[in-house]
Amino acid sequence: MQVTQALRLPAIPQPNLPDKIAVSVSARAQNAGLFSTQVDVDVENHSPSPLICDIRGRTMSREIALRPGYVWIDPNTTGTLHVRVGTRIPGIHTVVVRLRDNAREYLAETAVHAPLALRLLPALAAVVFLCAAAVLATGALRPRVDALTAPPRVIAGDRVDVGYSANGAGSIHYAVRRDGVTVGEGSLPHGTGTLRFVTDRLPARYSVLLTISGALGSANSERTIVAQAPPVPPAVAQIRSLEVQPPVAVSGSRILVRYASNGQSGTVRLIDERGTPWDAAPYSRKGVTPLAAPHVDAPRHFGLRLDVRKGDSIAAAVTGVEILPQPSPSASPRAKRPAPTPPPVAVANVWTNPGYVISGTYFRVALRGAAAHVTGRATLESAAGTPLQSSPVAHGRDALFLAPSVKRATTFYVMVSATRDRAGQLLVVPIVIHPREP
Repeated sequence: MQVTQALRLPAIPQPNLPDKIAVSVSARAQNAGLFSTQVDVDVENHSPSPLICDIRGRTMSREIALRPGYVWIDPNTTGTLHVRVGTRIPGIHTVVVRLRDNAREYLAETAVHAPLALRLLPALAAVVFLCAAAVLATGALRPRVDALTAPPRVIAGDRVDVGYSANGAGSIHYAVRRDGVTVGEGSLPHGTGTLRFVTDRLPARYSVLLTISGALGSANSERTIVAQAPPVPPAVAQIRSLEVQPPVAVSGSRILVRYASNGQSGTVRLIDERGTPWDAAPYSRKGVTPLAAPHVDAPRHFGLRLDVRKGDSIAAAVTGVEILPQPSPSASPRAKRPAPTPPPVAVANVWTNPGYVISGTYFRVALRGAAAHVTGRATLESAAGTPLQSSPVAHGRDALFLAPSVKRATTFYVMVSATRDRAGQLLVVPIVIHPREP
């Protein structure tokens, strides 16, 4: 059995260290500046080996490395390190300095005061807060008119609603002037509200002045309102009456057509049952147009049609006339028989109430100049001739119609067929129905 003997290594001589090594470290804080505090660290290393100097700042919860951080202190070196604790690292109350090597550590501490800026920060924040609060309070209390609204134009006699919004410290006063003369004034509550007043029935110019004034100043706002006259109803063509004299004429005689209308131009025509014109003459503003009765061999019914125009509107009306043939001469010496007396006229004309008809409202149709025993029927028709409503009409009994719904002014016709004894009569009256205002 072979035994191996362990090799013995040569002994390493230990360095001869002095019995007392002169190493010291101290830290002292200077007076706090505005933005930083300076700490002076005095280091003495009279040992033969270098030392590491570690400088840190201590807060309530941790330690933070400070510049210059780790510093090597050479052997036989004496010096002073300057450390600044600034505002960017808040909360440092102690600076800790550690001077060490592999076997030993030297510790030094010093308390530091926060920079003046950090100490003045709460007071500065309080001042800024108070200034901001004062500015906000001043802005909130400063009198101001946030809004004043009113329609620029109204119809004379209408009520006007003026909306306002005024806030701040002070009293609110308003004044309403008409053509420069004050017609109303008073006080208003703070906040948002509405001022109402009624304009005069005559056209005028109004102004509304709103003023809020107090210890912090005053503010005002003004709005102008023009009260205009009501719009004039549109002038449309109308035929108020149409009659013929005589209602029964003899062939070759003259027929006088009398009418009342506001038309500017038009035509009067004598037509048969098929609408064929036998005679025609222009419309006269005097209200009378003569026509000639045509030749007939037997009694025949004709119509007299009046068409008028005013601007872009037109109106038409029709009435009837009986044409008799000329009496033939008698060979007998006996006295001639008197000509037959024409039947009396059933109705002079037709009247509507009101004259200005609005969509969705009721209006009446009455007979004018009718005898007690006249009967008839009134029919409301469209311009295309479509019957819409019908109602009986007689002496003392008006026909009642409901105006159809329209979006713009539209012309309708009321056809009145009246009978008296054996005589019949047809009257046509145009009715303009206007839309309801929004």
